[in-house]
Amino acid sequence: MNWSAAALLVIGLTCAVSAIMTVAASAPAATLLALAAGGALTALRAVERRSPHPLLPIPPGARRPLAAACLVAGVMNLCALGSLFLLTLVLQDVQGRDPLAAGLLVLPAMLPLPLLGAPAGRLATRIGVWRISVLGLIVAAVGLVGMAMTIDGAGPFTLAIALVVWGIGLGVLTPAIVAAALRAVPDLPGLAAGASNTSRQTGGALGIALFAALAGPSGAASFPSNAANLFVGSAVAFVVAAVACLTMVRVHS
Repeated sequence: MNWSAAALLVIGLTCAVSAIMTVAASAPAATLLALAAGGALTALRAVERRSPHPLLPIPPGARRPLAAACLVAGVMNLCALGSLFLLTLVLQDVQGRDPLAAGLLVLPAMLPLPLLGAPAGRLATRIGVWRISVLGLIVAAVGLVGMAMTIDGAGPFTLAIALVVWGIGLGVLTPAIVAAALRAVPDLPGLAAGASNTSRQTGGALGIALFAALAGPSGAASFPSNAANLFVGSAVAFVVAAVACLTMVRVHS
Protein backbone atom coordinates (compact mmCIF):
# COMPACT_ATOMS: atom_id res chain seq x y z
CA MET A 1 0.00 0.00 0.00
CA ASN A 2 1.16 3.53 -0.79
CA TRP A 3 1.15 4.96 2.75
CA SER A 4 2.40 8.39 1.71
CA ALA A 5 -0.48 8.77 -0.73
CA ALA A 6 -2.96 7.62 1.92
CA ALA A 7 -1.57 10.16 4.39
CA LEU A 8 -1.78 12.98 1.82
CA LEU A 9 -5.38 12.05 1.05
CA VAL A 10 -6.35 12.17 4.74
CA ILE A 11 -4.53 15.48 5.25
CA GLY A 12 -6.10 17.01 2.15
CA LEU A 13 -9.65 16.02 3.02
CA THR A 14 -9.27 16.98 6.68
CA CYS A 15 -7.97 20.42 5.75
CA ALA A 16 -10.71 20.90 3.15
CA VAL A 17 -13.50 20.13 5.62
CA SER A 18 -11.84 22.22 8.33
CA ALA A 19 -11.50 25.17 5.94
CA ILE A 20 -15.22 25.13 5.23
CA MET A 21 -16.10 24.84 8.91
CA THR A 22 -13.86 27.74 10.00
CA VAL A 23 -14.47 30.22 7.18
CA ALA A 24 -17.18 32.11 9.09
CA ALA A 25 -15.11 32.41 12.27
CA SER A 26 -11.71 33.14 10.73
CA ALA A 27 -11.20 33.80 7.04
CA PRO A 28 -7.36 33.79 7.32
CA ALA A 29 -7.36 30.40 9.04
CA ALA A 30 -9.78 29.03 6.46
CA THR A 31 -7.55 30.33 3.67
CA LEU A 32 -4.50 28.63 5.15
CA LEU A 33 -6.40 25.38 5.54
CA ALA A 34 -7.67 25.59 1.96
CA LEU A 35 -4.12 26.16 0.70
CA ALA A 36 -2.93 23.20 2.76
CA ALA A 37 -5.70 21.04 1.31
CA GLY A 38 -4.82 22.10 -2.23
CA GLY A 39 -1.15 21.43 -1.61
CA ALA A 40 -1.77 18.00 -0.12
CA LEU A 41 -4.09 16.92 -2.93
CA THR A 42 -1.66 18.24 -5.57
CA ALA A 43 1.14 16.30 -3.93
CA LEU A 44 -1.12 13.25 -3.84
CA ARG A 45 -1.61 13.43 -7.59
CA ALA A 46 2.15 13.65 -8.14
CA VAL A 47 2.89 10.76 -5.77
CA GLU A 48 0.22 8.58 -7.37
CA ARG A 49 1.56 9.20 -10.87
CA ARG A 50 5.12 8.24 -9.88
CA SER A 51 4.34 5.31 -7.59
CA PRO A 52 4.66 1.74 -8.89
CA HIS A 53 1.93 0.79 -6.39
CA PRO A 54 -0.71 3.57 -6.44
CA LEU A 55 -3.72 3.61 -4.15
CA LEU A 56 -6.01 3.08 -7.13
CA PRO A 57 -4.36 0.90 -9.79
CA ILE A 58 -7.23 1.35 -12.23
CA PRO A 59 -7.00 -0.11 -15.74
CA PRO A 60 -7.15 2.69 -18.35
CA GLY A 61 -10.42 1.48 -19.85
CA ALA A 62 -12.16 1.55 -16.46
CA ARG A 63 -11.10 5.03 -15.39
CA ARG A 64 -13.97 6.97 -16.95
CA PRO A 65 -16.89 4.81 -15.73
CA LEU A 66 -15.37 4.42 -12.25
CA ALA A 67 -14.71 8.15 -11.99
CA ALA A 68 -18.27 8.89 -13.10
CA ALA A 69 -19.75 6.44 -10.58
CA CYS A 70 -17.61 7.84 -7.74
CA LEU A 71 -18.42 11.44 -8.68
CA VAL A 72 -22.17 10.79 -8.71
CA ALA A 73 -21.88 8.88 -5.42
CA GLY A 74 -20.01 11.80 -3.88
CA VAL A 75 -22.58 14.32 -5.11
CA MET A 76 -25.37 12.09 -3.82
CA ASN A 77 -24.04 12.06 -0.26
CA LEU A 78 -22.91 15.67 -0.34
CA CYS A 79 -26.43 16.85 -1.15
CA ALA A 80 -28.30 14.17 0.83
CA LEU A 81 -26.43 14.50 4.12
CA GLY A 82 -26.12 18.26 3.83
CA SER A 83 -29.86 18.54 3.23
CA LEU A 84 -30.66 16.12 6.03
CA PHE A 85 -28.55 18.15 8.44
CA LEU A 86 -30.38 21.35 7.52
CA LEU A 87 -33.76 19.62 7.62
CA THR A 88 -33.31 18.64 11.27
CA LEU A 89 -32.50 22.26 12.12
CA VAL A 90 -35.52 23.51 10.18
CA LEU A 91 -37.86 21.11 11.96
CA GLN A 92 -36.57 21.98 15.43
CA ASP A 93 -35.23 25.54 15.40
CA VAL A 94 -37.49 27.06 12.73
CA GLN A 95 -40.74 25.10 13.06
CA GLY A 96 -40.41 24.50 16.81
CA ARG A 97 -40.69 20.70 16.99
CA ASP A 98 -39.00 18.72 19.73
CA PRO A 99 -36.23 16.25 18.78
CA LEU A 100 -38.52 13.20 18.95
CA ALA A 101 -41.16 14.76 16.70
CA ALA A 102 -38.48 15.90 14.26
CA GLY A 103 -36.95 12.43 14.16
CA LEU A 104 -40.30 10.76 13.55
CA LEU A 105 -41.08 13.21 10.76
CA VAL A 106 -37.77 12.43 9.02
CA LEU A 107 -38.43 8.68 9.27
CA PRO A 108 -40.42 8.47 5.98
CA ALA A 109 -37.29 9.57 4.10
CA MET A 110 -35.20 6.79 5.65
CA LEU A 111 -37.57 3.83 5.29
CA PRO A 112 -37.24 3.44 1.49
CA LEU A 113 -33.45 3.04 1.72
CA PRO A 114 -33.39 -0.51 3.17
CA LEU A 115 -36.64 -1.53 1.48
CA LEU A 116 -35.69 -0.62 -2.10
CA GLY A 117 -32.14 -1.97 -2.19
CA ALA A 118 -32.95 -5.46 -3.49
CA PRO A 119 -35.71 -4.41 -5.97
CA ALA A 120 -33.52 -1.61 -7.34
CA GLY A 121 -30.64 -4.05 -7.76
CA ARG A 122 -32.82 -6.47 -9.75
CA LEU A 123 -34.15 -3.66 -11.90
CA ALA A 124 -30.63 -2.40 -12.54
CA THR A 125 -29.66 -5.86 -13.77
CA ARG A 126 -32.50 -5.74 -16.30
CA ILE A 127 -32.23 -2.19 -17.66
CA GLY A 128 -28.77 -1.03 -16.59
CA VAL A 129 -27.21 0.69 -13.61
CA TRP A 130 -26.89 4.06 -15.31
CA ARG A 131 -30.56 4.21 -16.33
CA ILE A 132 -31.63 3.34 -12.78
CA SER A 133 -29.26 6.01 -11.47
CA VAL A 134 -30.93 8.59 -13.71
CA LEU A 135 -34.34 7.55 -12.37
CA GLY A 136 -33.21 7.76 -8.76
CA LEU A 137 -31.59 11.17 -9.25
CA ILE A 138 -34.67 12.68 -10.89
CA VAL A 139 -37.07 11.30 -8.26
CA ALA A 140 -34.81 12.52 -5.45
CA ALA A 141 -34.62 15.96 -7.10
CA VAL A 142 -38.41 16.19 -7.11
CA GLY A 143 -38.44 15.33 -3.41
CA LEU A 144 -35.85 18.02 -2.65
CA VAL A 145 -37.94 20.67 -4.40
CA GLY A 146 -40.95 19.51 -2.36
CA MET A 147 -38.90 19.83 0.83
CA ALA A 148 -37.93 23.39 -0.10
CA MET A 149 -41.59 24.28 -0.54
CA THR A 150 -42.51 23.09 2.96
CA ILE A 151 -40.01 25.17 4.94
CA ASP A 152 -42.53 28.00 5.35
CA GLY A 153 -44.52 25.81 7.73
CA ALA A 154 -46.59 23.54 5.50
CA GLY A 155 -48.33 20.71 7.32
CA PRO A 156 -46.47 17.55 8.32
CA PHE A 157 -48.42 15.47 5.80
CA THR A 158 -47.16 17.59 2.89
CA LEU A 159 -43.60 17.37 4.19
CA ALA A 160 -43.93 13.61 4.71
CA ILE A 161 -44.92 13.17 1.05
CA ALA A 162 -41.87 15.16 -0.09
CA LEU A 163 -39.63 13.12 2.20
CA VAL A 164 -41.02 9.83 0.93
CA VAL A 165 -40.35 10.89 -2.67
CA TRP A 166 -36.84 11.97 -1.72
CA GLY A 167 -36.22 8.70 0.12
CA ILE A 168 -37.50 6.62 -2.80
CA GLY A 169 -35.09 8.42 -5.12
CA LEU A 170 -32.15 7.80 -2.80
CA GLY A 171 -33.24 4.21 -2.23
CA VAL A 172 -33.18 3.56 -5.98
CA LEU A 173 -29.99 5.55 -6.62
CA THR A 174 -27.72 4.19 -3.88
CA PRO A 175 -27.47 0.51 -4.92
CA ALA A 176 -27.40 1.43 -8.60
CA ILE A 177 -24.48 3.83 -8.36
CA VAL A 178 -22.51 1.44 -6.14
CA ALA A 179 -23.15 -1.32 -8.69
CA ALA A 180 -21.96 1.03 -11.45
CA ALA A 181 -18.61 1.35 -9.67
CA LEU A 182 -18.33 -2.42 -9.22
CA ARG A 183 -19.14 -3.09 -12.87
CA ALA A 184 -16.55 -0.55 -13.99
CA VAL A 185 -13.77 -2.73 -12.54
CA PRO A 186 -15.24 -6.26 -12.35
CA ASP A 187 -11.81 -7.85 -11.77
CA LEU A 188 -11.07 -5.58 -8.78
CA PRO A 189 -14.27 -5.43 -6.74
CA GLY A 190 -12.49 -4.43 -3.54
CA LEU A 191 -10.85 -1.46 -5.22
CA ALA A 192 -14.14 -0.37 -6.80
CA ALA A 193 -16.09 -0.72 -3.56
CA GLY A 194 -13.41 1.17 -1.63
CA ALA A 195 -13.35 4.01 -4.15
CA SER A 196 -17.15 4.28 -4.11
CA ASN A 197 -17.32 4.22 -0.31
CA THR A 198 -14.56 6.81 0.03
CA SER A 199 -16.36 9.08 -2.43
CA ARG A 200 -19.61 8.81 -0.50
CA GLN A 201 -18.00 9.41 2.88
CA THR A 202 -16.04 12.36 1.52
CA GLY A 203 -19.15 13.82 -0.07
CA GLY A 204 -21.07 13.46 3.18
CA ALA A 205 -18.39 15.19 5.26
CA LEU A 206 -18.03 18.03 2.77
CA GLY A 207 -21.80 18.35 2.40
CA ILE A 208 -22.52 18.82 6.09
CA ALA A 209 -19.69 21.34 6.47
CA LEU A 210 -20.61 23.23 3.30
CA PHE A 211 -24.34 23.38 3.90
CA ALA A 212 -23.84 24.50 7.50
CA ALA A 213 -21.52 27.28 6.37
CA LEU A 214 -23.80 28.45 3.57
CA ALA A 215 -27.05 28.31 5.55
CA GLY A 216 -25.67 30.21 8.54
CA PRO A 217 -26.92 30.06 12.14
CA SER A 218 -30.30 28.36 12.50
CA GLY A 219 -31.57 31.28 14.58
CA ALA A 220 -30.90 33.86 11.87
CA ALA A 221 -33.84 35.33 9.94
CA SER A 222 -32.23 34.30 6.66
CA PHE A 223 -31.77 30.65 7.64
CA PRO A 224 -35.12 29.29 6.29
CA SER A 225 -34.65 30.89 2.87
CA ASN A 226 -30.99 29.81 2.76
CA ALA A 227 -32.00 26.23 3.58
CA ALA A 228 -34.70 26.26 0.90
CA ASN A 229 -32.21 27.58 -1.66
CA LEU A 230 -29.76 24.82 -0.76
CA PHE A 231 -32.47 22.19 -1.17
CA VAL A 232 -33.25 23.56 -4.62
CA GLY A 233 -29.54 23.75 -5.41
CA SER A 234 -29.22 20.10 -4.44
CA ALA A 235 -32.07 19.26 -6.80
CA VAL A 236 -30.24 21.07 -9.61
CA ALA A 237 -27.04 19.17 -8.78
CA PHE A 238 -28.98 15.89 -8.98
CA VAL A 239 -30.38 16.82 -12.39
CA VAL A 240 -26.86 17.65 -13.63
CA ALA A 241 -25.67 14.30 -12.28
CA ALA A 242 -28.56 12.60 -14.09
CA VAL A 243 -27.39 14.17 -17.37
CA ALA A 244 -23.90 12.81 -16.67
CA CYS A 245 -25.39 9.35 -16.11
CA LEU A 246 -27.26 9.64 -19.42
CA THR A 247 -23.92 10.27 -21.09
CA MET A 248 -22.64 7.03 -19.61
CA VAL A 249 -25.76 5.22 -20.90
CA ARG A 250 -24.89 6.33 -24.43
CA VAL A 251 -21.24 5.37 -24.05
CA HIS A 252 -22.02 1.86 -22.75
CA SER A 253 -25.14 1.10 -24.80
